[in-house]
Amino acid sequence: MRTVRLLYLRERARLRLTPRQSGVAACLLDGMGNKEIAGACGLELDQVEWDLRSLLRIFQARNRVLLALALQREVHGWRDD
Repeated sequence: MRTVRLLYLRERARLRLTPRQSGVAACLLDGMGNKEIAGACGLELDQVEWDLRSLLRIFQARNRVLLALALQREVHGWRDD
C-alpha cells in the first residue's frame, strides 16, 4: 500500500515534492511516527522533522493530522465541493 501511495504522490508534478518528501508523506499516511519514518526511509530524525515542516507549509496544514487529511485528499482526489 505504501509503495502505491508513494508512486502516486511522486506523479503529482504540481505539488513538486522531492522523492524524500514523498517517502515521508507516504509513511505519515501509514500512521508512522517520526522515529518510525526515519527508520523506514533511512533518514536521520532531524531530516524527517525538516521534511514534515516543509510538507506542513506546502499543504498549509497546522499539524500532522491536518497534513494527513490533506495528503489523503491528494491521494484519493477528495474535494470539499
